Amino acid sequence: HQPKPTNTNADHNLSTMATGSAAALLEDVEIKKIETEIKEVKEEIKKVETKIEKVETNIESEKDAKEKQQLNERLNIILREKQQLRTVEQQLNERLNMFLRRQQQQQNG
Repeated sequence: HQPKPTNTNADHNLSTMATGSAAALLEDVEIKKIETEIKEVKEEIKKVETKIEKVETNIESEKDAKEKQQLNERLNIILREKQQLRTVEQQLNERLNMFLRRQQQQQNG
């Protein structure tokens, strides 16, 4: 009797499909993770914007020049923080788009 051939074509196709779908699943997980991070960053930005409004209101109503100066410095720190968050959001969006483009290419074949 003949020895059974190792790894027939059908086996090979099955394993490629399996790794393909596993990769797709991993990408889905990664996409969900990035989307969650983006949502969190957006919430942080909202919090920072609220802080900015409060400080700006305080600056407007502040009469003391020294206090005003301190509030302005605080405002600058918060504005930098907002800028950093925006940068993080942008990077996350770029990563997300990269994954989504890849998925689209796979779907379109």
